[in-house]
Amino acid sequence: MKWNILALLMGLSMTAFSQQSIVWSEDFSNGIPSSWINQESGGVAVWEYRGTSTNPSNAVGSQSSCALGGTSDPDVIESETSDYGFIIFDSANWDNPDLPCNLNGFGTGTAPGPHVASLTVSSINLTGVMYPALEFHQYYRNYQSVTRVEMSIGGGAWNLMYQSTLPTGEFTSRDLKTSIILGSEAANQSDVRIRFVFDGLYYYWMIDDLKVVNLHENDIRLDSGSYGDFDFYAPEHPTGYEEMEYSKYPVELAPVLKFNAIAHNNGWLTQTDVKLRATVENVNTNEILTQQLSTEGFNLQPLASIELRAGMFQMPNEIGLYRVKYEVTQTAEDSDYSNDLLELYFEITEDVYARDNDNVEAVLLPIDGDELTPFEVGTIYHIPIAEQSAYSVSVALGPGTSTPTSLYAKLYRAEFNFDLSLTEVGSTSLTPVLGSQINDFGGNQFITLSFDNPIPLIEGKAYLAVIGSPSGMINLYVGLNDIAELNTSWLRILPDGGGIQSYALERIPMIRLNLGNDIISVKETFESNVEVTVFPVPANDFLEIKSKNLIQSWRITDSAGKIISSNIGSNLNAQLIEVSQLSQGMYLISVQTDNGVSVTRFLKK
Repeated sequence: MKWNILALLMGLSMTAFSQQSIVWSEDFSNGIPSSWINQESGGVAVWEYRGTSTNPSNAVGSQSSCALGGTSDPDVIESETSDYGFIIFDSANWDNPDLPCNLNGFGTGTAPGPHVASLTVSSINLTGVMYPALEFHQYYRNYQSVTRVEMSIGGGAWNLMYQSTLPTGEFTSRDLKTSIILGSEAANQSDVRIRFVFDGLYYYWMIDDLKVVNLHENDIRLDSGSYGDFDFYAPEHPTGYEEMEYSKYPVELAPVLKFNAIAHNNGWLTQTDVKLRATVENVNTNEILTQQLSTEGFNLQPLASIELRAGMFQMPNEIGLYRVKYEVTQTAEDSDYSNDLLELYFEITEDVYARDNDNVEAVLLPIDGDELTPFEVGTIYHIPIAEQSAYSVSVALGPGTSTPTSLYAKLYRAEFNFDLSLTEVGSTSLTPVLGSQINDFGGNQFITLSFDNPIPLIEGKAYLAVIGSPSGMINLYVGLNDIAELNTSWLRILPDGGGIQSYALERIPMIRLNLGNDIISVKETFESNVEVTVFPVPANDFLEIKSKNLIQSWRITDSAGKIISSNIGSNLNAQLIEVSQLSQGMYLISVQTDNGVSVTRFLKK
């Protein structure tokens, strides 16, 4: 389950924050306040501000050589106000900004680690605040470090309030919402100071949207629900991939739902007899298929978290859209009932097996040095019953994909025993990508590549469905969304001379496995007549766009889909756009003409 790694963090809440009164806040829209103390034991490395006009901007997270998306990793915190700015301690970049992410590069940067970097907030007045708690958004990746939050009252000693315990190499979600009770020591105090400490070596810690709130007495939250029961290391899971949660199930694979969710006590008092109620509904007919309640209630201490379960249910083999509704119950009256609820959706389809949520939210970026190296990217599917066959693989490509370029699909039987082991069981021919098949951000058009003959699948085995291209990642941008479960989505770099490198991905590639032959093949689609060129590439101060058709509007986005600038077009065949204000990096320009939309990639230097 997705929460397993995150739950190792002490005193955290991974759900929407409460509606209590806000006593103090900082969203970093104007940078790090000058009154804060920003220091590091070596005197060089510091906490950095990422904003709309900084270099790098808030479109960039870690700049280290360990960033999977390249040396300027766009994989940034997804806090409520990250569009306006956030802060980061980028330990890996201070230690090693240039060399490959291995031991040979350690200590080659401007401020070699280990680091002890603290950022101390100026004094906060909590006079009259009886139930104070600190809330913030964070995104943390660990190598050999810990992160701490400490508190001082009236200039006294620093006391530990929170400490991370992530395993080496693991990371939180990109929007881990964290709550820390400051305790009776801070209540009604006029001089409360808080500091954030990164202590150790490598990777990064991003923080945003700090708040001190006055808690309610009874306030329970519900989040991180699932209707699967994925646990990669469970002894009862022979492949590790059993009981993953899917967004679409073929009708013959209608699942046994296992109801579970995480309840968090964000209140000041202990919540008693906490239970989970699960309801499954057919969205189209509003029919209730089942409703179940936890058989045991639990007492939940302030800011503690617990996994609640509410039984299981075998879904019928009926095509449709379904909703799982979760509600957490307790003895006391909750101060904000709306946050006691959670809804999840999935489909039962004719043939489609999918883990994505339909829309391109981001794209998989090239790895520096391997932009033109052949590659494959895919996601794992488990086959729980016999007599199933794979007919095709579908993929959603994102903006930045070039035409002409070609792609193929392969299917591997997958095993994982400290490393990924693959046995190829089928492949398709190389097929060209058409301009009309490329999605903008938010799009959900899929290309389907069919195998010459159905591929029989073995009951109980796991399979990796991949899309590959010999022309490299710089020419084929696979759509991404949602957080990937541990070791379930993979990128493979395939150098001509051998030495395949495999990377487990943090997000799910939009690649589907089809267990029937009713999916439309890529060969039945048609090319668009839209033709747009942009130059110079790389651009410096200005970018010119030219089109065979009239330009109606244009929009520039970064690689994560964030809109940087947009405007109404000239309604002519050419237009000059100033790009001098953009930070260095890769961007996409979407041009709407009177004959359709073209999306083109360009580099700002």
